[in-house]
Amino acid sequence: MLTKRVLSAAVIIPAFVLITLLGGWVFTLSIAVILAIGAWEFWRIFQQGEYAPNLFILIGGSFLISISRVIDYDQYTTPCLSILVMLAAFTAVIDHEKGKKNASINFNITVGGLAYIGLIGSHLISLRFLPDGLYWTLLAIPAVAVGDVSAYFIGSAFGKHKIAPHVSPSKSVEGYLGGVAASSLYGLIFGTFIHSYASQITLINGVGLGFILGSITPLGDFVESMFKRQFKLKDSGSLIPGHGGVLDRIDTLLIGTLISYLLIRLLID
Repeated sequence: MLTKRVLSAAVIIPAFVLITLLGGWVFTLSIAVILAIGAWEFWRIFQQGEYAPNLFILIGGSFLISISRVIDYDQYTTPCLSILVMLAAFTAVIDHEKGKKNASINFNITVGGLAYIGLIGSHLISLRFLPDGLYWTLLAIPAVAVGDVSAYFIGSAFGKHKIAPHVSPSKSVEGYLGGVAASSLYGLIFGTFIHSYASQITLINGVGLGFILGSITPLGDFVESMFKRQFKLKDSGSLIPGHGGVLDRIDTLLIGTLISYLLIRLLID
């Protein structure tokens, strides 16, 4: 399993760096496709509980919300989401009229998926299009990933005190603190060396953003663990060898993307 994880990471990391460097529509479409796949896995998870969120709205909506991020600086993102919610409501009413069970619950799952995966996740595209967005993205996203990986290895080696054993039995206080420290260290190093290329990224900004991301982004892991445990699943999918599905890899990044974008906007505005 560890070998598969390492080999998958050896492909994923260079691919992410490449699309981030390219930016523009290459980056936008790549993230839109990733989020659409994540939305499909979200749909599959709830299918296990015999719920039926709207597959086409989840996948198509997550893709469209992502695309809307590059049109007039997010001007169309809220209207796009609003139209999708109304469409989901319309189809739910039709389903209930036809006698399908759980129509109202399916509506709420659909809207929740659009918001959690499509809306929150698409902030990564907005982050990349900020001034110095290339450097901010290469600060924020790897900081989350470094914290995630460090928490896994440190928790596996030294973890004794469980954080939330009913939600995620393998997560420990020791792993969590190790992840926070690793994210902070990455931010410090990146902020120190990249300052000459992006003046607003400094040692202080780097370590501060790394610390905040390392502290908060594990929430995404707990949320997905909650989904999987409720429906007795090990992984969200099997697309990535050794890692499971796309959602298994982007669960912390969803939260990290939103936090990064909001904090950086406060800093540069």
